Amino acid sequence: DPPGVTGHTADAHRRRYTVASSNNCDSNRERTAFLIAMEWIIWLVSLSWIAFGCLAILYTTETRDKAGQLMVRIGRVPGSVTALVVGGLLIVASRDSLQAGFILAIGLLALVKGGVFLWNPAGIYEKTIQWSLETASDQTYRFMGIITLILGTALFSWA
Repeated sequence: DPPGVTGHTADAHRRRYTVASSNNCDSNRERTAFLIAMEWIIWLVSLSWIAFGCLAILYTTETRDKAGQLMVRIGRVPGSVTALVVGGLLIVASRDSLQAGFILAIGLLALVKGGVFLWNPAGIYEKTIQWSLETASDQTYRFMGIITLILGTALFSWA
């Protein structure tokens, strides 16, 4: 077991890596590399959510302005494709995580969001951007930051 890992987490860690390390054939090494890559993907997504959540709570106005500039610069289609890619990666990565069902659900929601924004029925992308950047109050934006921070922390601990 890694240092400091005990209990349920240690059992899951052992289960996850024992099969791959018990046999030295190439397919097991590839599977171990794949599992580590999927953990890194979950960690990167969760750390970005934690960072955004903290910024949205502490620096609400500045974060809202920078996020708006980023969304305008990126545009609807690349932003939608990004959501689709992140959703797909979360779905693939959820397979071997501690809370696979929850991470799968987040991945599916990201796929739905990306698909709806790509399709853009009745200008929903523009309406959503306008609401989040102009209409939503600072308290609402901070609440979204709290939810993002909680989800990012949960995702990080379940990787």
